[in-house]
Amino acid sequence: MTIIRREQIPRLSKGLHKYHAKRTRCIYGHNHPSKLEAYVCNVLLWRAKNKKIKGYEYQPKYPLYVKKKLICMHYPDFRVCNNNNSEEIWEAKGIIRPVWRVKKKLFEALHPNILYRIITKETKL
Repeated sequence: MTIIRREQIPRLSKGLHKYHAKRTRCIYGHNHPSKLEAYVCNVLLWRAKNKKIKGYEYQPKYPLYVKKKLICMHYPDFRVCNNNNSEEIWEAKGIIRPVWRVKKKLFEALHPNILYRIITKETKL
């Protein structure tokens, strides 16, 4: 039996993302984990300045409770407040993982009045 020490396990170089995303700053100054997320932030900033939306919040915190038990925390990319006071969640996604799918379904079940938009590279904004 071969014993492998922790030092022998290959690791990602410092600064590399495990999904090969490149950290990017938006115009507002947020440091986003991907170019797509920074682009979406820039679009939302433009829409807010031109009064297409009331405003937006970066990475709001949503505790997801079922029967008064905290199941998990969900941090979507953006919460958008529209001019008619309705809320939307905008999630910039390059790779969709199974854990995220479960959190999204749980969020939609607990907050049916909030529209959940998934934005990919192909989405027209």
